[in-house]
Amino acid sequence: MKQTSISNSIIERYLSYRVEHQREYFLHPPYMMEKQLLNAVKEGRMEEAVSILENINTLERAKLAEEPVRSLRNSLICICTLFTRAAIEGGVPPETAFNVSDAHILEIERMETLEQLFQLEYNMLRNFVEAVQQARKQECRYSHAIHMAVAYIHENILQVMTLESLAKHVYLNPSYLSHLYKKEVGVSVTDYINNSTFAD
Repeated sequence: MKQTSISNSIIERYLSYRVEHQREYFLHPPYMMEKQLLNAVKEGRMEEAVSILENINTLERAKLAEEPVRSLRNSLICICTLFTRAAIEGGVPPETAFNVSDAHILEIERMETLEQLFQLEYNMLRNFVEAVQQARKQECRYSHAIHMAVAYIHENILQVMTLESLAKHVYLNPSYLSHLYKKEVGVSVTDYINNSTFAD
């Protein structure tokens, strides 16, 4: 019972504070604009994505910290997370998307001015959209089975993987998968796995 009253007290204070500081702290872009932006990322539509972000940036941002640079950093980290999920939904292998995300978050933390952070936001958007575009080009170039195999390799790059386990995942005979993979990708399955591991 005591725990409940403490929890209720915390919630009441938070809600009261939120009402009191509504304009100062809790401004967010309309959900539909955010959804349109993420859909543009997912579909790899660069011009549309940049245009929507420009429109969003004409609005006030939520204050996520007392210090302006820290507040914008926090905002960009949130946006980076959303871009990452949209890119994965758009066909970017999860491991690739997470690597792009991690690199940008480290870069966000290195930026020291608002101007640098605003520029980084657009660079980040472009990089995620380009990753989707690249993934879609590969998807068109490969057969369904090879596309599944490539995606599986990237999703499980830190796991021990064999030709047999990969073939089982894509429902092909290992020998046939090996032949098809070399034909479409240009390198053997083993070489591709090794190269991807070293790249990560």
